Amino acid sequence: MKGNEDLQTKDKYGVYVYERTDLTYFCLLGIQDTLRQNVKQAVEKCRKAGIKVRMVTGDNKITARAIAQECGILNFPDQLVMEGVEFMQKIGGVICKKCRNTQVCHCPHDKKKAEKMNLTEKDIRVDVIDKIDEFKNIIDKLAVIARCRPEDKYALVTGLTETGIHLQFDKLIHRLRPCGCCYRRRD
Repeated sequence: MKGNEDLQTKDKYGVYVYERTDLTYFCLLGIQDTLRQNVKQAVEKCRKAGIKVRMVTGDNKITARAIAQECGILNFPDQLVMEGVEFMQKIGGVICKKCRNTQVCHCPHDKKKAEKMNLTEKDIRVDVIDKIDEFKNIIDKLAVIARCRPEDKYALVTGLTETGIHLQFDKLIHRLRPCGCCYRRRD
């Protein structure tokens, strides 16, 4: 700054005029978090044990793909990297098994609510995937869900449970940041 700049005037977007004029491009900086130590080895141990490791992250698709490749989760060209919204659209979301409703379901969510409504345990809501055949088609190729929201994670776990895939949560897996769960088929 030279000392004679107008420090009060803003443009129509609320940005000070001096912040948009007489600028010189100085540099471009990129920051990359390094993988935690032993992540690659842990992913490989899981793979050798027959466990498929999947990454569920809030990162964008490009970043998620790069991290998954670096730690050994994404190794094959036919593996899928999807955003949470795309995943939910393909599988149709989570619905009530009894009333097949996604938006408004009056089925009780637990035993206490069922009793208050004079219903039995058989009437308790059971969540399922709307398009379970589509879920089955993509799950073996799905490696990463990027821009993942809590409801996307819930749908993933619901679908894995519904298809009989056993979820594995243990200390080894919890150390695989940003990985959240892995699974293997029940035999």
